[in-house]
Parts: sequence; C-alpha cells; structure tokens
Amino acid sequence: MNKTILILGGNNFFIGLIKAAKKLNYKVISIDRNKDSIAKYYADEFHKIDFSKYKQVFNFAKKKNINGITTHQSDVGVYSVGYVNNKLNLSGANLELSKICSSKSLTRTYLNKNIN
Repeated sequence: MNKTILILGGNNFFIGLIKAAKKLNYKVISIDRNKDSIAKYYADEFHKIDFSKYKQVFNFAKKKNINGITTHQSDVGVYSVGYVNNKLNLSGANLELSKICSSKSLTRTYLNKNIN
C-alpha cells in the first residue's frame, strides 16, 4: 500500500508539490480552509479544514493514518506540521523547530546563539 502524505494548503503554489508527491507514489491528501481550493483537482483526497487549527489537523492526520506531513510557502502551516510530527512521532520538523521557523525573533535568537 502507498504511503500517505498530508499537505497543508491547496492554492496554485501547491500543485507542484502535490504532483511531485504523487510521482513518488504517495497517496496525497490536501487540506485547506478554502472549499474551492485548486488542490481538490490534483490530490487524491481534499478536505476543507483550516490548517491553522493544529489540534484539528492532528485529529484528522491520526484518523487518516498518515506517514508524513508538509506544507509549502505557509508560515501558518509550519506550527501544525511540527505539532503533528511530535504527536505521531513522524520524521520532519518537530514542534520546537517549527516554532523557531515561524517566528522572526525566535529565528534571529536561534541563529545568533548557534551560528555566531
């Protein structure tokens, strides 16, 4: 059975990501708060879910038994990715890294501490 990836977002910028995942034989589930998202025409499944609601995303991801989760060009989705990765023990950005990446001040602090 194919692995399942959950993609948070579904506008035009996500079409390439969806196509790439499908080319790698992933079952692609896309979620977006826009019910008319273009992703519904490309993903194997599309669901109208606001991916900024990280607990809803987690419950959905758990129900769908996903193998991976990602987003693309979405600061809002990064936190949900980290939360789900932590809760489901998936590889990828954890919650701490997601918090750092979605906050300019935390990113600067992290880089100053670890790079300089």
